[in-house]
Amino acid sequence: MKNRSTLDSAPSASLAAVRCAESTRNRPFRACFGMAAAIVVGLLLTGCQGLPRGKDGVTAVQFRDMVVPDGLHVVDNAHQSHSVEAASWRMGRFVYTGKVRAEEAASYVRQRMPLHSWKLVQETKPQPTQTRLRYERGYYSAEYTFTRRGGHTQLVVDYTTEYPER
Repeated sequence: MKNRSTLDSAPSASLAAVRCAESTRNRPFRACFGMAAAIVVGLLLTGCQGLPRGKDGVTAVQFRDMVVPDGLHVVDNAHQSHSVEAASWRMGRFVYTGKVRAEEAASYVRQRMPLHSWKLVQETKPQPTQTRLRYERGYYSAEYTFTRRGGHTQLVVDYTTEYPER
């Protein structure tokens, strides 16, 4: 009997390919090709199920150092919200909506961001119903835009990484 310890410790896709090669030494190439095709199709059909999804069906992963007031819920119906993180580089756009008052939400962000070592570098009011807060921490920046529309508050957070030029 053959020693199968090396086969049994291999990942399942590799194991299937090795066993296919062993079992088809005298059979045509088609047998292995069929098994490989089945594995690829299976991986494609189940691959997206492992993506992180929140209770709202969100595919954008919020960064831990972001502050979001209670009563605001992320919007991701048509991919308005999205994020990417690779090593220390981050980029994200997050759209939230809710029935909280815009000034209360902005006040909450003003109070909580310094607790996460963010520094307020700019505050503007581009329109009477809009407030914009820009924060920086190291090479990260986060711009919070609060807008009041039709009885709801919309918050858009643009989060970027700005490395210094060499």
